[in-house]
Amino acid sequence: MVRELVQTLLENGIHIYVEDGELKYQAKKGRLTDYLRSLIKSNKLEIICYLNDLQIQQSLKYIAPPNGIPGDCDQITPEML
Repeated sequence: MVRELVQTLLENGIHIYVEDGELKYQAKKGRLTDYLRSLIKSNKLEIICYLNDLQIQQSLKYIAPPNGIPGDCDQITPEML
């Protein structure tokens, strides 16, 4: 339900995000209807959790694998990579 709601908001040009633990949005005037606003209010905590989970998943995608380069290394060889 929450994933579909966030997708619907995006499709309607409503950017929703979490900042300092608060749910925020950006939208052109008239884009956020009373109906969508009520759905956001009634699912606020679930949306925050969903967006936080997405952010964690995104950050995990960019963790570089460990390499064999020692901290005091002066030269890097192909075997270290």
